[in-house]
Amino acid sequence: MEKKKTSAGCLPGKPCFPWVGGKRRLLPVLIQSLPENITEMKTYVEPFVGGGALFFWLRQTYPHIRCVINDSNESLVNVYRVIRDTPEELVGLLAGIQGEYHTLEERTERRDYFMEKRRVFNEEHPDDITRAALFIFFMRTCYNGIYSVNRKGRLSVTFGTGSRARILEEELIRCNHKLLQDVIILDGDYRQTEKYAGEKSFFYFDPPYKPVNEAGACTSYMPDDFDDDCQIELAGFCRDLGEKGSK
Repeated sequence: MEKKKTSAGCLPGKPCFPWVGGKRRLLPVLIQSLPENITEMKTYVEPFVGGGALFFWLRQTYPHIRCVINDSNESLVNVYRVIRDTPEELVGLLAGIQGEYHTLEERTERRDYFMEKRRVFNEEHPDDITRAALFIFFMRTCYNGIYSVNRKGRLSVTFGTGSRARILEEELIRCNHKLLQDVIILDGDYRQTEKYAGEKSFFYFDPPYKPVNEAGACTSYMPDDFDDDCQIELAGFCRDLGEKGSK
């Protein structure tokens, strides 16, 4: 049996934007925790993909494994689909946004530009490629890379960065475009991934966290919180998956 790879290495594919709770720095720990028989697995499932750090590493390290990724954040999932299906159109839009943004010298001008793009995202129902470009722009220029929405589901990220923010990484988008080919990309409730469970499937769960105190509850990933009841239901879902996989 092929020995399990244990190094995060310097692979070209990686998340396209900052993501709070992302696991890029924890990859060495996650890799060490992979099943010993990972090379025998046929399907990898990530029901809460987020930034996808482990997914991108595994996709490059074990390309024979079929990958299924899901997230309840449709705007996030839309980015993955656009990178998979129309990368050059996305690159073109990001180049235009980056060019416009970098010509603005005053912080107030950059903030006004940011807020106008946020209004367009929330109110004008742009097409999927435009939404993906704006999403990446927000995540690279908002305060501390913190994604947030209000109770109505409207994007509420706040402006936070300087004039030289790197908004476009062409080669990264093209690399991830190749990695996302043949990947099953879902958006919605994590329970829909259950149909991919089986003896040769491996699930990795990285769900929304409960804040340790009220001060840590200043952001919302989705309009509805992933509360204690949701965590309990997820635990039951995991137990059911374990029973299904052992049959």
